[in-house]
Amino acid sequence: MREYEKTVCDELDLQREAANASKIRRNWQNSDMLYIPEVYWDWTRPTVMVMERIYGTPVSDVETLKAQGVSMKLLGERGVEIFFTQVFRDNFFHADMHPGNIFVEPSGRYISIDFGIVGTLTTEDQRYLAENLLAFFERDYRRVAELHVESGWVPHGTRVDEFESAIVPSANRFLKSRWQRFHSGIFWCGYSKPLGVSIWKFNRSWCC
Repeated sequence: MREYEKTVCDELDLQREAANASKIRRNWQNSDMLYIPEVYWDWTRPTVMVMERIYGTPVSDVETLKAQGVSMKLLGERGVEIFFTQVFRDNFFHADMHPGNIFVEPSGRYISIDFGIVGTLTTEDQRYLAENLLAFFERDYRRVAELHVESGWVPHGTRVDEFESAIVPSANRFLKSRWQRFHSGIFWCGYSKPLGVSIWKFNRSWCC
């Protein structure tokens, strides 16, 4: 509850969000992959944030993007590269990357908004995440389970074989239904959702 309270209070502080946006904008200055709108600090306060107006197509509107000649393959490649760069190079990443926060220019460049929730990782967590991603796409779900236990992302004492069994159905559904739509670029949301649901259900059953 304390973590939830902190996240909500931080997200309601629009000066904090403006600072997050400005930092990510600096990290991606002059990029042809990602554009972050400028914050107008003279008019920004804890309860008001003023940003540059953007023009783009919602990333979920695939038909319009195709009609504009945007390459779905390019979007997929850029989406993955943006995610890895934010997490592993900058260690400061947008942590609320649902389709409502992502737009695309006709050139294929992403535009991102809403920086109320951002994240950083310890070096150890970066390593665990990298190994998790590799194991996940190799369908080595036992290794995924082992990494979650080793990292403390699931309760102490969790049995690896039981957690592996909890992961498999969600992971297989994700890979079967999403692999052909990987071009959406919503890589992290797509990857983390099935694992997050599995962890929540597993923790609930383990605790109760």
